[in-house]
Amino acid sequence: AYLREAGNPYDAVGIDTKGVYAAALRQRGVPNSYVVDRSGAVVLTHRGAIGRHEADSLLLPAIRAAV
Repeated sequence: AYLREAGNPYDAVGIDTKGVYAAALRQRGVPNSYVVDRSGAVVLTHRGAIGRHEADSLLLPAIRAAV
C-alpha cells in the first residue's frame, strides 16, 4: 500500500559489481544510498538504514527533485 501511495524509490537501482562507483563515492560502510540526478550529479548521500521517516523526509524529496 505504501509504495502505491508514495511511489517506489527503487524503480532504478544500479549494481556496482566491480566496485568502481563505490570507490568514486568513497563508500565506507553498508548500507549507503545515493540519489543521482539526470546529469549524473550525486544529490543525496545517506549512510545507514532507511525507514519510513528517512524515506519520507530525505529520499523521496531528493528523488522528486532529481527527475
